[in-house]
Amino acid sequence: MIRQVLTEDQWDRLHEKVKRRYAGDSISGQGIMKVMKGAPKTIRPILPLGRKRNLLLSESGTNVPFDFTWKKVFLPNGMEAYRFERTFHFSTGSQSFNAVLVPSRIRPVIHDFLGDPATLYATITPTVREDGSLEFLSERSSLVMDKKRLSLPAFASAQVKVEEKYDDQKNLYIINVHASNSMVGDLFYYRGHFAERE
Repeated sequence: MIRQVLTEDQWDRLHEKVKRRYAGDSISGQGIMKVMKGAPKTIRPILPLGRKRNLLLSESGTNVPFDFTWKKVFLPNGMEAYRFERTFHFSTGSQSFNAVLVPSRIRPVIHDFLGDPATLYATITPTVREDGSLEFLSERSSLVMDKKRLSLPAFASAQVKVEEKYDDQKNLYIINVHASNSMVGDLFYYRGHFAERE
């Protein structure tokens, strides 16, 4: 998926293990989130819907086990897409955070549809850093209603930054995710590590 929206130079610079993670049709793994901070109380009214639709994390914790699957799927129109399912296992129970990602055929971005069913939409721009790590930055969000997208104003939109790299000494992927809002501040963040299942 990433290969389709990166330049040749960016792809060549990407760490080989990170290339492998995004080059295949499917992958699964498990890991530990060292730190997780869930959504703040200020948006509590929408938390039940966010949890029900697998698009908003409300719990916080440390050393939280999680597992994930990543697999190629095809949309009804025949376009190639990837379904990304993450499940975090808190002491109070498990929460999922799911998305369908579609590489753009026109722009160097990825279309990100969050939730089950898709409830939020954002475009994500991937960038490869000099050290071979990968960074994703989201643009303004939209609300998905009856297959139509309604752009959200800046004050209601989320900005997401994802950093992913491979640690050769530990043989682990390192992940850092931060979602924020201009009015509320932090929506959620987590950082940790994971490994592929053999």
